[in-house]
Amino acid sequence: MKIDLGSRSTTEIVVLTFTFVIAIVLLVLVGGSVLMRLIYPGSEVRNAVEAATGILGPIVGGLVGFISGRVYEQKKNGGESK
Repeated sequence: MKIDLGSRSTTEIVVLTFTFVIAIVLLVLVGGSVLMRLIYPGSEVRNAVEAATGILGPIVGGLVGFISGRVYEQKKNGGESK
């Protein structure tokens, strides 16, 4: 699979980067939580859930804010993309 970042816009690259970060964080936290429950069956995973929420909330908020800012800018400029 070729990503070809040279032909993509800055917006697409930022969205891809945020999506990659979210996916990696979720994989690490969920994988670590499952592994911890397998090794220590009586363990509590509440801290991992709180960490995921604390990390992913601002990242998703930043992604949504970035995209909405770009859409607002395009509407303000009459649909022209920079």
